[in-house]
Amino acid sequence: MGPVLGFDDTDNSAVSLDYLRQYPQFHALAAVAVFIMALAYIVASFAISDVLTPRTSMITRRSLSALGLFAAAFSFMHGVLRESVGTLLYIDSVNRGWSQSA
Repeated sequence: MGPVLGFDDTDNSAVSLDYLRQYPQFHALAAVAVFIMALAYIVASFAISDVLTPRTSMITRRSLSALGLFAAAFSFMHGVLRESVGTLLYIDSVNRGWSQSA
């Protein structure tokens, strides 16, 4: 999203900090997207298990379901970390000169 809004290089830490200061709403929207992705993982995990029922063994279905539920849990935790304001408050407290010198 950075290049669309006029930020040339979002790999540069100074540019990333400027981007987050000017558009903090995208950080929260990304967290919502990660929450939705976690819910999709849960639904997809059970749907795949149902689809594979006639063709595969029970251990295969349960293993795939467990993998999908682990992915959902980790995605949900990522969304929680992304939604917390602590990250943005820390970024706001960082000295701008440090990112310029990096």
